[in-house]
Parts: sequence; structure tokens; C-alpha cells
Amino acid sequence: MHATQAIHYLTRHFISPNRAINSLSHLYKATGLLKIYRHFFSEEFAASDLRLISEIGGLHDVLTECLDLVRQRLFEIPDYLFEEMVEDDLPLTEIPIEPMFGEWWNEEFEDMTLLWQILVTLLGENEANSSDHGAIRVVIDARRRWQDQVINYDSLASLCGCRQTPLRKLCVALLTLDHSTGNPWLDATYECPIRGIEWTVRNVNYLREKWAEAQQVSDDIMDLNEWLSKDAAHIYELLALWEQALMLRP
Repeated sequence: MHATQAIHYLTRHFISPNRAINSLSHLYKATGLLKIYRHFFSEEFAASDLRLISEIGGLHDVLTECLDLVRQRLFEIPDYLFEEMVEDDLPLTEIPIEPMFGEWWNEEFEDMTLLWQILVTLLGENEANSSDHGAIRVVIDARRRWQDQVINYDSLASLCGCRQTPLRKLCVALLTLDHSTGNPWLDATYECPIRGIEWTVRNVNYLREKWAEAQQVSDDIMDLNEWLSKDAAHIYELLALWEQALMLRP
């Protein structure tokens, strides 16, 4: 090889120490997600051109492939995190938990679903005037009558368990409203996010199960909300059930 050819070759293929360190750092941080790719999506992993990860851009492409598969088959990955991963030039080192129901206390009362309006009113979290909300007026009046009483959750759970209507899911809705279900997708909030969950097979399996559970809870809550919205008599049925589970304030 002539000297000019050797210089040309080295110029094209030489990697500076800083670049090598940065590349190794990125690859190290991406190791967990790459292991998930190989474990859960072995066929796609085998078909992926992993030679591309010699470049940072190629590494992002491979990680994006993996995240797309996770979102399609396992659990939700928010869109904005794909953009952040590219903008920050860093792999996604932790599993993101996006709150499924947001934060009701940061919403306008009128923007909440009917079910949420009813529950926050019964729990004493609504300061609205009864004359301002037609469908919810009866709930506000009931809450005023019961101001010296609080709900007994054990009694309510027993009563709900005997119902054949969507009211069976009232207690689950209450736990979801309180972000105390034990499910990370339902309990996470923007004020108190769930962080630090690493990309491990065990964690992904756990979150996959919890995501399916959270989706079912979401469907149940939407069914209950729709049921309440269809007939005002259903609101009275909920109030009657609630009254049975009341007890005097301790």
C-alpha cells in the first residue's frame, strides 16, 4: 500500500479517543435495551443489521426499532421519548412510565368525565355551586347531606362485589382516582413520576402484565362512566350504594 493510500485509509477509519469513549459509553448505556430486543424479539433482532451500531446514528436506529416493538406488543412508549432520545443523543436507559389517567386535580371540573365529577364531589374535593352543574347537582346536594359522614371502603367494596352492573367497578375507579391501585401505570403522576426502572427481562415481564391489567381497568372505568351517562337513574343507584357504605366521621 502506497503512503498516500495508507493516509487515506487511516483518515477514513481512524476513531479519535474521545469518539471511541463516547461510542462505548452510548453502547454501554444501551446494553439493557439491546438485551430486551434480543430476548423478546429474537427474530427481529437476528434480522437487524447490528453492524450499524458502530455509528451513534445507527445505534439510535436499532434502539428505535426495539422501542417500536415494545410499544406494539408489550406496553406503551410515549412518542415524545423517541424525540428526546435523538435530541439528547443518548439511549433510553430507563423504562418510561407515562400516567394513564393524568392528574384530575389539575383539570377543570367541567372537563372531567362524569364519573370523575361524581367521585371528586362525593369525596369533598369539588367546591362547585350546585346551580352551575345540571347533571351533577343531585350529587352535590347528597354530599351536603352527608357532610358529617365518610365512606367505609371495606363496606363499599363488599357492596360493589354483589352488583352485576358496571357499579362493580366503583371501588377500582376510586383507587384509580387516588392513584393507589398498586399498578405503576395507574399510580404514576407527573408530580410523582415512577423512575429508575431498568431495562431487564424481569422488569419488562412485570410491566407487560401490569399494562394489560391497567388497560382492563381503563376499559372498566370507561364502561362505568358510559353507564352513568346514559341514564340519570344510574346516578341515583350509585348514590344509594354509596349511602349504604357511609359511616360517621371518626
